[in-house]
Amino acid sequence: MKKMVIKTKSVEFMPFWLSVAGFLNAGVWTIYALMPFDPFMAIPNGIGSLFGLAQLILYGAYYKSTKKIMAEREKQLGYIGLSSAIAHTESEKTANTNQELNNV
Repeated sequence: MKKMVIKTKSVEFMPFWLSVAGFLNAGVWTIYALMPFDPFMAIPNGIGSLFGLAQLILYGAYYKSTKKIMAEREKQLGYIGLSSAIAHTESEKTANTNQELNNV
């Protein structure tokens, strides 16, 4: 995921709350492991905390560029993302079905 974020300079496909949850989870387990100092829990969770922090730093670094990229895409394509495309397609299907029923 990080490679894609760096390559595209966009955090569009990296959910913020998932990154926060991963960081907090690893952080809590690291603190828990440091109380009696259990290296078998502290080391992997400490590394996980560092990776979670790296994800949050990447998110902060590329957040503004993501907004610009999405605004440009909206201008070019006329919609923001997949959910808009699906909603648009569903509304077209409904309109076509209603039109067919009226013609019968």
